[in-house]
Amino acid sequence: MSIETVIRSVENLPKSIDNIQKNGVVSENSDWTNMIFEKILLNGLRDYTIQDVAIINKRLACTKGQNFLSQVWRLSLRYTCVPKNNSFKRIKKIVHLIMKEEPLPGFSLDFIRENGIFNVELMVFINILPSLERLTGRQFAPRFFSGSTQPPTIILEDLKPFGFKNKCRQSGLSQAHMLKVIEAIAQFHAGSAALNEQQPGRFLRFTSRSSSEETHASMYDWLDFIIDQIADKIRKWSEPWAIRASDKLKKLRRVTQHQKLLKVSEYDNDEFCVLNHGDCWIGNFMFRENENGVPLEVRMLDFQMSVWTSPAVDLHYFINTCPEVSLKVDYDDYFIKKYVEILSKSMTKYGCSTPPPTLQDITRAMHKRRIYGLMSGLIFYPRMIADVSDVEAIDDCFKSGTTKMNIFKNPRAVKALKKMIPAMLEKGYLD
Repeated sequence: MSIETVIRSVENLPKSIDNIQKNGVVSENSDWTNMIFEKILLNGLRDYTIQDVAIINKRLACTKGQNFLSQVWRLSLRYTCVPKNNSFKRIKKIVHLIMKEEPLPGFSLDFIRENGIFNVELMVFINILPSLERLTGRQFAPRFFSGSTQPPTIILEDLKPFGFKNKCRQSGLSQAHMLKVIEAIAQFHAGSAALNEQQPGRFLRFTSRSSSEETHASMYDWLDFIIDQIADKIRKWSEPWAIRASDKLKKLRRVTQHQKLLKVSEYDNDEFCVLNHGDCWIGNFMFRENENGVPLEVRMLDFQMSVWTSPAVDLHYFINTCPEVSLKVDYDDYFIKKYVEILSKSMTKYGCSTPPPTLQDITRAMHKRRIYGLMSGLIFYPRMIADVSDVEAIDDCFKSGTTKMNIFKNPRAVKALKKMIPAMLEKGYLD
């Protein structure tokens, strides 16, 4: 299925489905809205007996601080269809969907438009995931129903009715959950490497980012402010490494820090590259567990930042933001080693002729992009685990270039920083 076919299938999809009340209750449905969603269900469920579609509920799916790249809605639709074994019978069913739209005007909207965020995710769902899932024999993401570039809209199955759930971002992932995601990431990466061998150049469209200097400047003012804030605070700590780490953080100012950040996704011609998910934080993984809380399956969400580059990008973000505090630093090498093992086995299984990277190759690639690990662990992670009442709108932060959040009032954040900072100092990540 081409992206043009999908776009045509929901052509004229009304922005924000304005006739649906935003308090989550639908008082009435217009015929044209129901007809559009009938086409969406036909496309997604492949059941051409579907009719009498009606939206019965719409509500926001994300809490404050969960998603700044889109507005995410939960939809419930009622419809009738004809069972395969009885063409004279009509049965009523309900389907639950997720609808993603552009965020409200502000920095987030500017950022996603400059970077073609919705186009990236549409390309992943339409042109990459079907081939990837056939090759690997596993499902990585929710079922794709439909999508549009005008207005930017993506509609997927809702995983919650199937028993999938997010884990608490404040608590982090257990070792078992971390390993389940490591397996998925490694197989996703290995599958993309195999697809690239089968069709060289297939992923070139995922290599560029084009944010304006103005967008970068507003974001970097905010990053500088937080780095200074952290450096000033840890300077007063009693740990023997504190002053040295503070001095090094102070040197990570606009020129060096920002030049390195802009080059995170760049790669040398001889570097091993894969399609990175691009946003491997805890909110983008949903798990189905058994009655004892053991993870059985995992699904990835939000492929808006997917990029073809070194797997170090996904590894840095995932390892620095997702594990529970007790695992941080102490299990980093273990998780990376597991990733390399699964990646190597998977590449062989999927028929790759490209030699898999060694543990040393991955370690070298991660050190080269160490600024991303530093930013993930020291800046983004403490904000991810903040209390909901302390979460700030990202647009306000970038507009002012400052933050009102005091990450040091969170004991879990302080404990994590006291583990991560000396480890990063020892690895040379602060240089």
